[in-house]
Amino acid sequence: MSKDNKEYNKENDKMKDDLEDELENQLEMQDQIHKACKMKGNSEDKQKKWKEKYG
Repeated sequence: MSKDNKEYNKENDKMKDDLEDELENQLEMQDQIHKACKMKGNSEDKQKKWKEKYG
């Protein structure tokens, strides 16, 4: 029975590590998306101001 328990714990630890890796990847992607959206927003603001000033 303890052998089964050890196997079960190994599987649990592996699944936990996989979940943590997945969460890290998702947070990284969200950060990249946020940066890209912020840059897009900034460039749209600059275009708008430029048009108001020169257009």
